[in-house]
Amino acid sequence: MAMSFSATKVLQPLPLNSTRSAEKPLLCQSLKGSSSFLGSSSHKLSLKKTFYPHQSQRRSNNAVVAVSDVVKEKKSKSKSSSSNLLITKEEGLVLYEDMVLGRTFEDMCAQMYYRGKMFGFVHLYNGQEAVSTGFIKLLKKEDSVVSTYRDHVHALSKGVPARQVMSELFGKTTGCCRGQGGSMHMFSKEHNVLGGFAFIGEGIPVATGAAFTSKYRREVLKEADCDHVTLAFFGDGTCNNGQFYECLNMAALWKLPIIFVVENNLWAIGMSHLRSTSDPEIWKKGPAFGMPGVHVDGMDVLKVREVAMEAVGRARRGEGPTLVECETYRFRGHSLADPDELRDPAEKNHYATRDPITALKKYMFENNLVNEAELKAIDKKIDELVEESVEFAEASPVPARNQLLENVFADPRGFGIGPDGRYRCEDPKFTEGTAQYLRGSANIMEAISLSLLLNFYGQNIPVKEVSVDQVGMERGRGKWGLVSRGLIPLLGLHTVSEYSRLDRKPPITAALLAANTIIYLRPKFIDPFLPTIDQVWFNPHLILKYTDLKRFFLSPFFHINESHLVYNMLSLLWKGIQLEISMGSAEFASMVATLVAMSQGVTLLLAKSLLLFFDYERPYYNEYSVGFSGVLFAMKVIVNAQSDEYTSVHGLMVPTRYAAWAELVLIQMFVPGVSFLGHLGGILAGLLYLRLKASYSGLNPVRQFMRSFSHALSWPLRLVKSLFRNRPRITGRGTAGGRIARNTLLTWRCDACTFDNSGRLNVCEMCGTGRTGDAPSSPGPTSEIRDLSLEELRRRRIQRFARS
Repeated sequence: MAMSFSATKVLQPLPLNSTRSAEKPLLCQSLKGSSSFLGSSSHKLSLKKTFYPHQSQRRSNNAVVAVSDVVKEKKSKSKSSSSNLLITKEEGLVLYEDMVLGRTFEDMCAQMYYRGKMFGFVHLYNGQEAVSTGFIKLLKKEDSVVSTYRDHVHALSKGVPARQVMSELFGKTTGCCRGQGGSMHMFSKEHNVLGGFAFIGEGIPVATGAAFTSKYRREVLKEADCDHVTLAFFGDGTCNNGQFYECLNMAALWKLPIIFVVENNLWAIGMSHLRSTSDPEIWKKGPAFGMPGVHVDGMDVLKVREVAMEAVGRARRGEGPTLVECETYRFRGHSLADPDELRDPAEKNHYATRDPITALKKYMFENNLVNEAELKAIDKKIDELVEESVEFAEASPVPARNQLLENVFADPRGFGIGPDGRYRCEDPKFTEGTAQYLRGSANIMEAISLSLLLNFYGQNIPVKEVSVDQVGMERGRGKWGLVSRGLIPLLGLHTVSEYSRLDRKPPITAALLAANTIIYLRPKFIDPFLPTIDQVWFNPHLILKYTDLKRFFLSPFFHINESHLVYNMLSLLWKGIQLEISMGSAEFASMVATLVAMSQGVTLLLAKSLLLFFDYERPYYNEYSVGFSGVLFAMKVIVNAQSDEYTSVHGLMVPTRYAAWAELVLIQMFVPGVSFLGHLGGILAGLLYLRLKASYSGLNPVRQFMRSFSHALSWPLRLVKSLFRNRPRITGRGTAGGRIARNTLLTWRCDACTFDNSGRLNVCEMCGTGRTGDAPSSPGPTSEIRDLSLEELRRRRIQRFARS
């Protein structure tokens, strides 16, 4: 059967404006000669190649003539404008909803990524929605799609629910791959999404195999209704790889029902397409293998859809594959970790004016297909859908450790035979994730901590025995309490300096600093109400023997001397400001209260365990300790948990996430008299807190208590403020719990992460991107918003992203 596009098929879409036909992408200006690449609409496709599958083939004298654009002029210009419409109202609404879903979903992904909800690399599809929508919305459920690492929107267009895609990005069990695929590996058997592939070109052979399956079922198994087609999406950088050419050859040789869709966004990460290939006109490679090669404007969903209809129709009719090059453009960097500094700002501005969603809206308005209210209803629906997907993902559980062993080998015996001659998969501990060869990083750290514990104490390194009779406040008293030797005023000056530079003053951190300092100074007016230090020493034996909760909970807030206090408070100042600003005051207060209890409890448990299992009495009977350092070690673990950088710990460069461990060892080496067990208990409490936080998605009872208590105490102040409050406007990245604009200070919105920054800053507070001169501004926030209900948070976040 001859392969050709119908010469009578009218594919020329109506222009979206009077100058549309004259528009040329910037790439066209860089090409030499009279090439019609990226703009011609005058060529016609003539494919006269005939295949002889059962005998040797010879090249026909009839050359395969490719075109740069299969869109042709309308044959009849005398018809009414209504008869020339490319889409119906229903079709237009479907296209618009799908494109808005893709754009809104990706914008939300950026927010969640910068909030630390997603990990690894995340590649967004902003700007390329016309390609995904134009092709995939023409498919049936049985048709297959193979994607790349930029796969979120392909999955959404194919019908994978937004909540499943978002959960996958969050690494939760409710994701479409149960949390094991992540951003670059979306897969759904139900919707025939055969995967996103991190390595370029990796998905093309998979797509070719899927197309071969369809042909085999139809021609060999005689399934007459099997007219399924496959779409293989990939970028311009992939077209220089071997798999691309091998699969083009195989698909043309066997006339497979596949469409190779090149999403040419002009850049392969930071490499310009013009510099990476000998011939930038990718569509020409199709005719070289005997299949149509088509170039289309990938920023125009109607043009893409017209080409897609013809290509999909050819594949269903058994006429073979098609290579379609869609010239498009991504509006963001290669990934959310890319500062996007290599592309010319003029180039980015040019394509920003050709937003495919804006173009579709304009076409539908000019042809009276829809009205503003209908599109706003779709916008609101999509905003609520995406918002719900985030809430669903946050509430979903994380995968169990034994899930790592699933979906790896068809035969689990492929894991090998253990030292005892048995298959490792038959060991019950293996699937529970507790066998030695499967210990995770947390277990490794616990083993290291136990090793250090036995090493330091087992070698009888002197540990300071503190006698409560020998410890006293030797400094004289003034009118307001103990007389400082000069360190506390320095601590106060440093605290004031740090707080003066902050737009938002963390109140809980300030309260902790003040409480520890006041307890140490013991002013005369509160001295009668405070216990003495000998009444609050942390001693495991006394706590358990007398159930002394006062020692258990109050010992962290007492310090031996001024240097001890100031050292801990400076550390609290640094860690507290970071954590409280990032998580909010109520959550921070809840965390501190939890860490106090957990660090004390873990230390108590360690001391008792050493006594029971190793008959080591010193930490249980003879050690007395006070100070906030256990909680500070736990906070250090939490602050550094997600960092992949290196930091200096007393002059030693170590991975930041292990800085607490390094400090524990160094302090014990150089100051052996400090409480090693208390510091170790703090580190383990931090690890335990992170584990519990990741596995628990319900309400935090401590946080709820903190909120209710502060809410009850602050009602008079809120009553007064409400009399002078203007209507609030939420700023930030549109997340619930933003800040209220109460003055005229301007902010600017970051182009990379959409975060609204203070007008006094020149670098984005969230992602570090520099401020551009034309960054949009809005009335800026200065104070923290009060707690809101879930419905109010959702309403305000939708209001924040309301479209005009």
